[in-house]
Amino acid sequence: NWSSVSNTTSAVPGIWFVAPEPADTEASGRAGFSDGLVAGVSVGLLFAFLGQIPDGSGWLPVVVSEAVAAVIVVVVAIAIGQSWLPRDGASWQAALTGVLVAIAMVSFLAATQRGYLSTAAVLSSLYPGFTVLLAAVVLRERIHGLRAVGLALCGVAVALVAVG
Repeated sequence: NWSSVSNTTSAVPGIWFVAPEPADTEASGRAGFSDGLVAGVSVGLLFAFLGQIPDGSGWLPVVVSEAVAAVIVVVVAIAIGQSWLPRDGASWQAALTGVLVAIAMVSFLAATQRGYLSTAAVLSSLYPGFTVLLAAVVLRERIHGLRAVGLALCGVAVALVAVG
């Protein structure tokens, strides 16, 4: 269908253009690529598994998932001799991140139960664009040319999904 094709033609390059680091970065491209690939596959699997949760199961699967994650954090912290309670600013930021992940999972589950997994996954995959916008607004990072093009294409993809 025309809508899916045009959405993909704007979403894929949009994400591609938003994602790269500027050329002057000191980060290792190989390490960033492999870490990003593992993260992308993991998030894709998360989306696919969340999409399999039956509509009638409510929020219990997300609650169980988050409880298991919390237990893993506590066990790993104890195993490496660290406190599992947040005590400093960075720890509280990490705890807030966990809350935001839980909100994202609940929102994604609601989206898949009310609509198509394919639509929810495409819109969720555009999160790098929002991250770049936050970096520009909050951290005053500069958006270079290709990133600006990528943000525009991500916006087009969202508009195409919205109009159907």
